[in-house]
Amino acid sequence: MRPTPKSRWAEITVYNGYDQHSVRLSGRTLERIQSGKLVRLRGQGFHVEGRREADFWTFNATEPGSILVDTDEGREVFEGNFADEEVWTSRVGVEVKPDGFRGFLLVDRSLSRFAAPLMARGVGVLLLPSGLLLHPANPDLGWMLSGRVLLTPHLETWRSLIPAYRLTVVELPRTAKVAKWIPALLGLLDSVFGDP
Repeated sequence: MRPTPKSRWAEITVYNGYDQHSVRLSGRTLERIQSGKLVRLRGQGFHVEGRREADFWTFNATEPGSILVDTDEGREVFEGNFADEEVWTSRVGVEVKPDGFRGFLLVDRSLSRFAAPLMARGVGVLLLPSGLLLHPANPDLGWMLSGRVLLTPHLETWRSLIPAYRLTVVELPRTAKVAKWIPALLGLLDSVFGDP
């Protein structure tokens, strides 16, 4: 596996039912957000009815994982949580097991309700778009996926990547109860990554 750059960028995207909005940030800032720290960022802005408005992103203000996006004109663009299906995170060139995490899980976005309780127990979570088709030769994904644990209800989608990236895949039904599976997932993380 090629060396992983310590810092590049990450992107958080939200969908409010009408539009998709994203903010780009450093890997270190994403780690602060994932650790539960209050973070406020200014986005790149966007056009509304012919005018450009500045967008502001506030993380962890009301609860762990909360996201609020509003504008300098007072417009509320999005309010939700990392656990919502309308939120996803892309990371490029960022170390995916930052200090303090006991392990790092890849979670299919259709199972995003698992993200918040796992993060609360010191687990790093990367949400992947539901049913995303990835090619095992993609060099930008090798460092991200290699040796990781993936939770998905879409086993067929990921089957070709299991040998390519030594993925440990846990197939969960969409209707899986979070409380039932969290202890088993924590035990699996300990067995794959070792004790914290």
